[in-house]
Amino acid sequence: MWLKMWCISTVVWFVLFPLQIWLLACKPFSDASDPPPEPRIKSSYSFGKTFLGLDKCNACIGTSMCKKFFKDEIRFENWLCPRLKLPSDYLQSYSGNYTDDSESWRQVEISRLMSKHQHDLSDKRICASISKIKSCSIEQVLMKTERFRKWSLAKRLTPDLVQGLPSPILRCPSQRLLDRIVRRYAEVLDAGSVFMDHFTDRDKMRLLYTLSINAHPIVLQIFPGSEGWPFPKYLGACGRLIVSTSTIPLKEFYNSTAEVAADLGYQLLRIIKSMRSNDMNYLFYFTHIEKDTFGVFSDGRLFIKNSSTVGIIDMQEGCVRGPDGSCSVWIVGHSFVRWAEKQAASRHFGTQLGLDGARIRVIWVGKSGMRWGELLVVLSRKIERGICPDLLVIHLGENDLVSLSGIGLLKIMKMDLVRIKER
Repeated sequence: MWLKMWCISTVVWFVLFPLQIWLLACKPFSDASDPPPEPRIKSSYSFGKTFLGLDKCNACIGTSMCKKFFKDEIRFENWLCPRLKLPSDYLQSYSGNYTDDSESWRQVEISRLMSKHQHDLSDKRICASISKIKSCSIEQVLMKTERFRKWSLAKRLTPDLVQGLPSPILRCPSQRLLDRIVRRYAEVLDAGSVFMDHFTDRDKMRLLYTLSINAHPIVLQIFPGSEGWPFPKYLGACGRLIVSTSTIPLKEFYNSTAEVAADLGYQLLRIIKSMRSNDMNYLFYFTHIEKDTFGVFSDGRLFIKNSSTVGIIDMQEGCVRGPDGSCSVWIVGHSFVRWAEKQAASRHFGTQLGLDGARIRVIWVGKSGMRWGELLVVLSRKIERGICPDLLVIHLGENDLVSLSGIGLLKIMKMDLVRIKER
């Protein structure tokens, strides 16, 4: 007697399987914290180009995660049985599981930047623009546009190239923000440069497409959670699908206890504060808030799940060299800097170090006991006053060696210096 059981999808799609086949071919996750071993039966997912959106590339987000899909290292939560078909393609997001070693799995979210229906309408409008009613090569049509012709010739992403794009982060773009996009764009190898010499036309098309449709993946890349920003981690893309860290919708906490609600409220206030004041001097704002704007990690941390409605203003655009147009030199460090300032004041060259005060201003920032970890905070407070350094001299590190190894300190220094340079 065969026993039959249900495999229930998130869209209430029922698939009836004999128990014997289920045990051999299907081992779904019952809990993300206790993942099962990898099924031994080779996956037979029919990852069609249409479902992933690969048939539209390079009018797509990217291909950095495609191998993971085809190697069965990304699986849809309730479609883990190799003999099951892919989930319906009309959903905008799916729960899934991801592995790097085929043994340990973690939950992820697989999503589209807009619904399949919206994608289809957009593609039809593009084809209609060249009198092709049914279908056309979206990529070929876009490559013939005046905007892309400018992109293909550009060596650097500049404000005029993104003017008119609908994304909120591009309504008032600074060169510093656009350089950050190029340097941190995850769908190409990082060349460590703000110039697009390492971008092929294919790469430029994908970046332009993403910024035009929905800049959410770009925000996740340029403001990663690993650096303290309140966004989920961007893992990669395949066609028109992106993969990011898993989330719990905030609405599931509507009936939570008063303690949980108070904690989430407090975290929300901290996020709003960080959007106004941060050491990178970017001002974040919401154009509007939707029910899926916020999410919660499994450890209870609140974050901005959907950044598509987030706008960015570069507050550093308001920085000036000085009221008289002079350049500024900042000398920052621990007590050595403070003592050096006193010594300079007693000498004939003074604290200006003999430099022409009408052209160069020397600013001393010395703090007793200062450690490297305080550097960005100190600089940020000074920059908030509206003056930015043209030259920065740093004397720090000795006080950190009591708690950090030389190699560990060097790694932190390199990371912070990159952040300072990007500003």
